[in-house]
Amino acid sequence: FNTGVLTASASVLVVDVEDATLDFVGYPSGGMTFTAIGLIQCDNTYHSVNTRMRAILSNGRGTFTVSSQATYSSDNNGIAFVSGRRVQGVGPGDAEITGLFGTSTTAVSIITVTDSVIDPVNRVQWTIPGIVSETYLDTIDSTRSTNTVIVFDSGLTFSLGSTANNGVPAISSM
Repeated sequence: FNTGVLTASASVLVVDVEDATLDFVGYPSGGMTFTAIGLIQCDNTYHSVNTRMRAILSNGRGTFTVSSQATYSSDNNGIAFVSGRRVQGVGPGDAEITGLFGTSTTAVSIITVTDSVIDPVNRVQWTIPGIVSETYLDTIDSTRSTNTVIVFDSGLTFSLGSTANNGVPAISSM
């Protein structure tokens, strides 16, 4: 049985997070960035946005999206309420949203909530699965499942089925 001492050494590059950024993207589908939340057209409900947090490494070798690993808070829940990554407009004004990644890396961004429609509906597409013609005839008081796609001027798209999906309400509750 051989007993000995094995020693080795290696160089290890130590990197930490130098900075972080926080911005807001469309909810639920992401995409373009937003600095403001307005009212949903024909409703007294505000749009929502998702947070997007990025960590910038100290060695300059990269920026990483850490949105799902961060936690978020609002300095004024009467203006913008945070739940997970979703920021929901509540009332007009500015709210400071803070993202925390790990124990000490923070980023702050302001979201403005306004009492006007800033992203109007551009197009509504409504389909009934199984129906291919442009004319629909059915029995009075009958019901059918539907699919609705709402496209806003910004390109933000809600795909709504007959039931709720991914935090988007069911058509029947709108």
